[in-house]
Amino acid sequence: MREVSISELERMDESSFLLIDTRSADNVRYGMIPGAIHIPETELMENAARYARELPDGRTLIVYCQRGAAEKARAWSAGISPG
Repeated sequence: MREVSISELERMDESSFLLIDTRSADNVRYGMIPGAIHIPETELMENAARYARELPDGRTLIVYCQRGAAEKARAWSAGISPG
């Protein structure tokens, strides 16, 4: 896992990653980064294995939340094959 700056994210090919917004529904109602999908943090953690199977293989998952969202996003490579 590594952190990705907003400027680095802006330079990435949009087809190479998937944005996941893990903020609460209350915070999401104020807006999301265009193209992101909303999966609350607790749901993502409780269902991590299912999401690993369902999310696109080979794409980098960029996960962002309330903490540090103004400057940074967390990223990890999603090299998990469905199975």
